[in-house]
Amino acid sequence: MKKVLPAAPGDMPGLAISQPAPPQTKPYMSLRAWSVLLAACWVAVALLLLIPSLWLVPSFLASAAPRLYAVATGWLPGWLLAPRTADGPGRVIPNVLYVLAVTATWAAYLGAVRALRREPEIEESKQSFAPIIYVMGGTLLFGLLAVFWAGLFTSDPFLYAAQGKMQVLYGLNPVTQPPTLMGDDPLFQLTPWKDIISAYGPVWLMVAWAAGAVGLGLGGSNVVYVLEFRALNLGVLLLCAWLLWLIGGQLGWRQR
Repeated sequence: MKKVLPAAPGDMPGLAISQPAPPQTKPYMSLRAWSVLLAACWVAVALLLLIPSLWLVPSFLASAAPRLYAVATGWLPGWLLAPRTADGPGRVIPNVLYVLAVTATWAAYLGAVRALRREPEIEESKQSFAPIIYVMGGTLLFGLLAVFWAGLFTSDPFLYAAQGKMQVLYGLNPVTQPPTLMGDDPLFQLTPWKDIISAYGPVWLMVAWAAGAVGLGLGGSNVVYVLEFRALNLGVLLLCAWLLWLIGGQLGWRQR
Protein backbone atom coordinates (compact mmCIF):
# COMPACT_ATOMS: atom_id res chain seq x y z
CA MET A 1 0.00 0.00 0.00
CA LYS A 2 1.38 3.39 -1.02
CA LYS A 3 0.83 6.60 0.86
CA VAL A 4 0.63 9.74 -1.26
CA LEU A 5 1.93 12.95 0.29
CA PRO A 6 0.88 16.41 -0.87
CA ALA A 7 3.42 18.37 -2.83
CA ALA A 8 5.59 20.66 -0.77
CA PRO A 9 6.02 24.33 -1.70
CA GLY A 10 8.45 24.65 -4.58
CA ASP A 11 7.71 21.20 -5.99
CA MET A 12 6.69 20.88 -9.58
CA PRO A 13 2.93 21.26 -9.89
CA GLY A 14 1.05 18.08 -10.61
CA LEU A 15 3.66 15.86 -9.02
CA ALA A 16 3.40 14.08 -5.66
CA ILE A 17 5.88 12.15 -3.60
CA SER A 18 4.96 8.61 -2.62
CA GLN A 19 6.61 6.42 -0.02
CA PRO A 20 5.89 2.97 1.48
CA ALA A 21 3.59 2.82 4.48
CA PRO A 22 5.26 1.84 7.76
CA PRO A 23 5.37 -1.92 8.29
CA GLN A 24 2.59 -3.46 10.33
CA THR A 25 3.68 -4.52 13.82
CA LYS A 26 2.93 -8.07 14.85
CA PRO A 27 0.17 -8.18 17.46
CA TYR A 28 1.09 -9.67 20.80
CA MET A 29 -0.91 -10.93 23.74
CA SER A 30 -1.36 -8.24 26.36
CA LEU A 31 0.04 -8.44 29.85
CA ARG A 32 -3.44 -8.94 31.22
CA ALA A 33 -4.08 -11.90 28.90
CA TRP A 34 -0.80 -13.55 29.90
CA SER A 35 -1.60 -12.93 33.57
CA VAL A 36 -5.01 -14.58 33.24
CA LEU A 37 -3.42 -17.54 31.47
CA LEU A 38 -0.77 -17.80 34.19
CA ALA A 39 -3.44 -17.82 36.90
CA ALA A 40 -5.43 -20.48 35.03
CA CYS A 41 -2.34 -22.69 34.69
CA TRP A 42 -1.56 -22.35 38.38
CA VAL A 43 -5.13 -23.29 39.33
CA ALA A 44 -4.81 -26.32 37.05
CA VAL A 45 -1.64 -27.37 38.90
CA ALA A 46 -3.42 -26.92 42.24
CA LEU A 47 -6.34 -29.08 41.10
CA LEU A 48 -4.04 -31.79 39.76
CA LEU A 49 -2.29 -31.98 43.12
CA LEU A 50 -5.51 -33.26 44.66
CA ILE A 51 -4.62 -36.57 42.97
CA PRO A 52 -2.93 -38.88 45.53
CA SER A 53 -0.53 -40.52 43.06
CA LEU A 54 1.32 -37.19 42.68
CA TRP A 55 2.23 -37.02 46.38
CA LEU A 56 5.11 -38.62 48.18
CA VAL A 57 3.38 -38.46 51.58
CA PRO A 58 0.05 -37.02 52.74
CA SER A 59 -0.08 -33.65 54.48
CA PHE A 60 -2.96 -34.79 56.74
CA LEU A 61 -4.93 -31.68 55.82
CA ALA A 62 -7.60 -33.90 54.27
CA SER A 63 -8.06 -35.68 57.59
CA ALA A 64 -8.49 -32.32 59.33
CA ALA A 65 -11.24 -31.21 56.93
CA PRO A 66 -12.57 -34.42 55.33
CA ARG A 67 -15.80 -32.93 54.00
CA LEU A 68 -14.05 -30.04 52.32
CA TYR A 69 -11.51 -32.28 50.60
CA ALA A 70 -14.23 -34.77 49.68
CA VAL A 71 -15.98 -31.98 47.80
CA ALA A 72 -12.69 -30.87 46.23
CA THR A 73 -11.95 -34.37 44.92
CA GLY A 74 -15.54 -35.23 44.01
CA TRP A 75 -14.94 -34.31 40.37
CA LEU A 76 -12.17 -36.89 40.00
CA PRO A 77 -12.94 -40.34 38.55
CA GLY A 78 -12.30 -43.23 40.89
CA TRP A 79 -9.30 -44.58 38.98
CA LEU A 80 -7.46 -41.29 39.55
CA LEU A 81 -7.78 -41.62 43.32
CA ALA A 82 -5.52 -44.68 43.44
CA PRO A 83 -2.57 -44.40 45.86
CA ARG A 84 0.97 -43.71 44.71
CA THR A 85 1.95 -47.37 45.02
CA ALA A 86 -0.68 -48.49 42.49
CA ASP A 87 0.32 -49.13 38.87
CA GLY A 88 -1.65 -48.36 35.74
CA PRO A 89 -3.17 -45.25 34.10
CA GLY A 90 -4.10 -43.80 37.49
CA ARG A 91 -0.41 -43.17 38.08
CA VAL A 92 0.88 -42.47 34.55
CA ILE A 93 -1.77 -40.03 33.33
CA PRO A 94 -1.60 -37.66 36.35
CA ASN A 95 2.19 -37.41 36.00
CA VAL A 96 1.91 -36.55 32.30
CA LEU A 97 -0.78 -33.94 33.02
CA TYR A 98 1.30 -32.48 35.83
CA VAL A 99 4.36 -32.06 33.59
CA LEU A 100 2.21 -30.40 30.92
CA ALA A 101 0.55 -28.06 33.44
CA VAL A 102 3.86 -27.00 35.01
CA THR A 103 5.39 -26.45 31.55
CA ALA A 104 2.40 -24.32 30.55
CA THR A 105 2.73 -22.35 33.79
CA TRP A 106 6.37 -21.48 33.06
CA ALA A 107 5.52 -20.63 29.44
CA ALA A 108 2.76 -18.27 30.63
CA TYR A 109 5.14 -16.71 33.14
CA LEU A 110 7.76 -16.03 30.46
CA GLY A 111 5.06 -14.63 28.19
CA ALA A 112 3.92 -12.28 30.96
CA VAL A 113 7.50 -11.09 31.51
CA ARG A 114 7.97 -10.37 27.80
CA ALA A 115 4.61 -8.59 27.63
CA LEU A 116 5.60 -6.50 30.63
CA ARG A 117 8.71 -5.28 28.78
CA ARG A 118 6.53 -4.17 25.86
CA GLU A 119 4.06 -2.27 28.02
CA PRO A 120 4.16 1.55 27.75
CA GLU A 121 6.06 3.31 30.48
CA ILE A 122 3.94 3.79 33.56
CA GLU A 123 3.50 7.11 35.27
CA GLU A 124 6.40 8.24 37.38
CA SER A 125 4.19 8.53 40.45
CA LYS A 126 3.25 4.88 40.18
CA GLN A 127 6.66 3.43 39.39
CA SER A 128 7.68 2.70 42.97
CA PHE A 129 4.35 1.48 44.33
CA ALA A 130 1.77 -0.20 42.10
CA PRO A 131 3.90 -2.89 40.37
CA ILE A 132 5.27 -4.40 43.59
CA ILE A 133 1.71 -4.62 44.93
CA TYR A 134 0.82 -6.78 41.92
CA VAL A 135 3.90 -8.94 42.39
CA MET A 136 3.35 -9.46 46.11
CA GLY A 137 -0.40 -9.93 45.74
CA GLY A 138 -0.03 -12.51 42.99
CA THR A 139 2.64 -14.38 44.95
CA LEU A 140 0.43 -14.42 48.04
CA LEU A 141 -2.65 -15.69 46.20
CA PHE A 142 -0.74 -18.43 44.35
CA GLY A 143 1.08 -19.36 47.55
CA LEU A 144 -2.16 -19.74 49.49
CA LEU A 145 -3.30 -22.35 46.98
CA ALA A 146 -0.13 -24.32 47.73
CA VAL A 147 -0.53 -24.02 51.52
CA PHE A 148 -3.67 -26.15 51.45
CA TRP A 149 -2.52 -28.92 49.12
CA ALA A 150 -3.47 -32.33 50.43
CA GLY A 151 -0.05 -33.90 49.84
CA LEU A 152 3.68 -33.29 50.14
CA PHE A 153 6.50 -33.86 47.66
CA THR A 154 8.84 -34.66 50.54
CA SER A 155 8.69 -35.87 54.13
CA ASP A 156 11.28 -33.28 55.25
CA PRO A 157 8.72 -31.08 57.10
CA PHE A 158 8.11 -33.96 59.50
CA LEU A 159 11.85 -34.30 60.10
CA TYR A 160 12.14 -30.58 60.85
CA ALA A 161 9.11 -30.78 63.14
CA ALA A 162 10.68 -33.76 64.91
CA GLN A 163 13.94 -31.85 65.38
CA GLY A 164 12.03 -28.95 66.89
CA LYS A 165 10.08 -31.25 69.18
CA MET A 166 13.31 -33.00 70.20
CA GLN A 167 14.61 -29.70 71.52
CA VAL A 168 11.41 -28.36 73.11
CA LEU A 169 9.87 -31.49 74.64
CA TYR A 170 12.69 -33.98 75.08
CA GLY A 171 15.68 -31.70 75.66
CA LEU A 172 17.68 -33.41 72.91
CA ASN A 173 20.30 -31.86 70.62
CA PRO A 174 19.66 -32.74 66.93
CA VAL A 175 23.30 -31.90 66.10
CA THR A 176 24.56 -34.84 68.16
CA GLN A 177 21.48 -37.00 68.77
CA PRO A 178 19.21 -38.71 66.19
CA PRO A 179 15.39 -38.83 66.21
CA THR A 180 15.44 -42.47 67.39
CA LEU A 181 15.78 -41.11 70.94
CA MET A 182 12.21 -39.76 70.66
CA GLY A 183 10.88 -43.29 71.16
CA ASP A 184 7.41 -43.88 69.75
CA ASP A 185 6.59 -40.22 69.19
CA PRO A 186 4.16 -39.82 66.22
CA LEU A 187 6.53 -37.48 64.38
CA PHE A 188 9.29 -40.08 64.63
CA GLN A 189 7.10 -42.53 62.74
CA LEU A 190 6.58 -40.07 59.85
CA THR A 191 10.21 -39.43 58.91
CA PRO A 192 12.47 -41.91 57.11
CA TRP A 193 15.54 -40.15 58.59
CA LYS A 194 15.29 -41.85 61.95
CA ASP A 195 18.93 -42.49 62.77
CA ILE A 196 20.79 -39.46 61.41
CA ILE A 197 21.85 -36.26 63.12
CA SER A 198 20.92 -32.85 61.71
CA ALA A 199 22.60 -31.78 58.48
CA TYR A 200 21.88 -28.13 59.27
CA GLY A 201 23.46 -25.63 61.62
CA PRO A 202 22.24 -23.65 64.61
CA VAL A 203 20.29 -20.99 62.68
CA TRP A 204 17.93 -23.53 61.13
CA LEU A 205 17.69 -25.49 64.36
CA MET A 206 16.56 -22.29 66.10
CA VAL A 207 13.81 -22.02 63.48
CA ALA A 208 12.89 -25.67 64.09
CA TRP A 209 12.86 -25.01 67.84
CA ALA A 210 10.45 -22.08 67.36
CA ALA A 211 8.23 -24.20 65.10
CA GLY A 212 8.27 -26.99 67.67
CA ALA A 213 7.32 -24.60 70.49
CA VAL A 214 4.47 -23.04 68.50
CA GLY A 215 3.30 -26.43 67.25
CA LEU A 216 3.13 -27.89 70.73
CA GLY A 217 1.29 -24.80 71.92
CA LEU A 218 -1.32 -25.33 69.19
CA GLY A 219 -1.86 -29.00 69.99
CA GLY A 220 1.10 -30.64 68.29
CA SER A 221 -0.86 -32.36 65.50
CA ASN A 222 0.71 -33.27 62.17
CA VAL A 223 -1.52 -30.74 60.41
CA VAL A 224 -0.23 -27.91 62.62
CA TYR A 225 3.39 -28.63 61.75
CA VAL A 226 2.64 -28.89 58.01
CA LEU A 227 0.81 -25.56 58.02
CA GLU A 228 3.59 -23.97 60.05
CA PHE A 229 6.34 -24.87 57.60
CA ARG A 230 4.22 -24.05 54.57
CA ALA A 231 3.38 -20.64 56.00
CA LEU A 232 7.08 -20.15 56.76
CA ASN A 233 7.98 -21.00 53.16
CA LEU A 234 5.39 -18.56 51.83
CA GLY A 235 6.58 -15.81 54.15
CA VAL A 236 10.21 -16.29 53.11
CA LEU A 237 9.16 -16.27 49.43
CA LEU A 238 7.36 -12.95 49.90
CA LEU A 239 10.37 -11.54 51.75
CA CYS A 240 12.72 -12.60 48.94
CA ALA A 241 10.44 -11.03 46.31
CA TRP A 242 10.41 -7.74 48.23
CA LEU A 243 14.19 -7.78 48.73
CA LEU A 244 14.78 -8.45 45.04
CA TRP A 245 12.55 -5.50 44.23
CA LEU A 246 14.58 -3.25 46.52
CA ILE A 247 17.89 -4.55 45.12
CA GLY A 248 16.64 -3.95 41.58
CA GLY A 249 15.79 -0.38 42.50
CA GLN A 250 19.27 0.18 43.85
CA LEU A 251 20.82 -1.23 40.67
CA GLY A 252 18.64 0.89 38.41
CA TRP A 253 16.48 -1.89 36.99
CA ARG A 254 13.23 -0.89 35.43
CA GLN A 255 10.65 -0.30 38.15
CA ARG A 256 8.01 -2.76 37.02
